Amino acid sequence: MAKYFYSVLFVATVSLLFFGCQEEVEPDIDPDLLPYIESFILEANDRDFDLSIDSLGILVQFENISDPSVIGRCRRDENGNNESIAVDPVYWKLATELEKEYVMYHELGHCVLNRPHTTASDPNNICLSIMEPGTGELCTSNYNETTRAALLDELFDF
Repeated sequence: MAKYFYSVLFVATVSLLFFGCQEEVEPDIDPDLLPYIESFILEANDRDFDLSIDSLGILVQFENISDPSVIGRCRRDENGNNESIAVDPVYWKLATELEKEYVMYHELGHCVLNRPHTTASDPNNICLSIMEPGTGELCTSNYNETTRAALLDELFDF
């Protein structure tokens, strides 16, 4: 009986070591997009969120987007769960660092914060949120070094 007990104990221990020590699979994130996601997480956590790369659980990749007016997209599955973010590689190649940050924060606003678009604007028709539709028809985007802090505060304090 003792021999059987030790055999079972050995198999259980080896199984725990093998399965318990496997690395967790990280979400599939393109390395060129990762710094912007990490920056988003830092900004969120500075504002009392509790986010990590692992907690996002979404695919973030470049994808050719056929609609020329769309440069990024948050996709949801049939149940409304966030699945992925697609970013147009042609736009990305030509964008400035601030434009890249803006696109990623906007799409992460959809996929992580579940923010919808908003057309809130000031009296001069300047958008008051990163979550503006991006068409320029209802308000004009004004994301720059001067407005960045206020727009990030609005993004995370909706």
